[in-house]
Amino acid sequence: MIDYQTLFSLTPLLLVFNAVIIPLASVVYKKKVLLELVFSIALAVNFLLTSLVFLRISTGATIDYCFAGWSKPLGICYSVNAYNGFIAFLVSSIALAIGLYSIWYSRHLRNYVYFYTLYLIHLSGLLGFIYTTDIFNIYVMIEVVGLSAYSLVSLHHHRLKALVSSIRYALLGALYSILFLFSIILLYNYVGVLSIDYIIYRTAVVDLSIEVAIIFILVTIWFSLFLSAIFPNHFWLPDAHTEAPIPASAILSGLTVIAGFYLVSRIMRIIILVDSYYAVGINYILSNILLVFSTINVFYGVVMLSIEDDVKRILAYSTLLNMGYIFMGLSLGTPLGIAASLLHILNHSIGKALAFLSIGYIIRKYRTRNIYSLEGKGRENPVTTLFLAIALLHLIGIPPTGGFYSKLLLFQAFVEVGAYYSAITVVIGTALSVYGYTRLLEHLWHPPVYPTLESKRVEHLPVTVLASFTVLATSIFLVSILYPSINEFLINIGIELFEAL
Repeated sequence: MIDYQTLFSLTPLLLVFNAVIIPLASVVYKKKVLLELVFSIALAVNFLLTSLVFLRISTGATIDYCFAGWSKPLGICYSVNAYNGFIAFLVSSIALAIGLYSIWYSRHLRNYVYFYTLYLIHLSGLLGFIYTTDIFNIYVMIEVVGLSAYSLVSLHHHRLKALVSSIRYALLGALYSILFLFSIILLYNYVGVLSIDYIIYRTAVVDLSIEVAIIFILVTIWFSLFLSAIFPNHFWLPDAHTEAPIPASAILSGLTVIAGFYLVSRIMRIIILVDSYYAVGINYILSNILLVFSTINVFYGVVMLSIEDDVKRILAYSTLLNMGYIFMGLSLGTPLGIAASLLHILNHSIGKALAFLSIGYIIRKYRTRNIYSLEGKGRENPVTTLFLAIALLHLIGIPPTGGFYSKLLLFQAFVEVGAYYSAITVVIGTALSVYGYTRLLEHLWHPPVYPTLESKRVEHLPVTVLASFTVLATSIFLVSILYPSINEFLINIGIELFEAL
């Protein structure tokens, strides 16, 4: 019989173990192939274990595990249900696909040992953050994710801009995480526990100061806006994600940015139980704040998407645009809104990973990110350009790609509650983004105005790169094919989340 408790609890630890093994192995055995093997096996095993757990909890089961036998509220405990099991499965799946691509890309990195190590630590931090039930451990795992992210951004440390981008990202992250830690200490001083479930229980029997609750909630929301790059905490993302190595850009833009969304959704359980009168007012105010900020994100992202000349920055601004959509759904506070956000997280993660990886292959080949310098290069790389086109059409939301259904579901969620202005925002944002995305494809395929005498470079995709592209592109169409089942599953998650509230 499969011990599911051990399976899901050990996945973050196994990733850390392999992250330690890689630098040690590089000292003993100089051949890169061994490191590639350890890296690949770590990602594959993590995906397998996460998939088994996800299949188990998709039937409605919940799995809990407390380390060293110390139960809540004192012990460090992990819990997985349909909601965070879905997020963990998504993270592990996309990380594996990006990891396949990284095997080829890392051959062009002098410090590939650090890249492999940081990649696994980053993934471990994300999974620990997703599984933990302890609010202090949430802080610890966010620190693991943040430190590894800052390091990944600065991996090309010979470039001044990469260092500056990493330092700015790190300074902001340190400031907000310290404020988050202080708010946790303040809350703990009143309720006496750190387990989220027990905080909810204690707020029912302890006279929790409304001022303390508001401080904790506001700091957490502000920190979440930073993690997901929502206005006004968005400005660090374009530089950071542009200067990172291509696989790091893919995982940061596709997966790491959803941490803020997940953190807000976890804290919602605490908000509702402060006091019935205040909770309604707090939820109303926060919902409107999230809606306004995320709407600004949508319009800012779509404008910058249309005028930027750096192809990686184009995709970085696309992340701002899509995170705006995701938080708009969250601001609704309805099961359908949550389902729409989760479906768009799924579509954005797949599409953004494929877009970054495919354009990254072309960037690496021609050593430029300028959209005008890459004119006509798509003709020399028709297969890669095809995968890029699939990703961009998916991000636009053109049927039969899966991106169409998350935009449709988000539109329906706003219409359901009579928020017609927000529904129109989704339509306008999607329509305006068409120019920004197709502009990239047009430049890649259009022959240059002043052709050079340089001979054409034959497209030769490595096996791991082609496998990564194929898996991600297939997933885009699978989301479309399986939409009825996925939609039902995500709506049930939304209903269960609000029942828990």
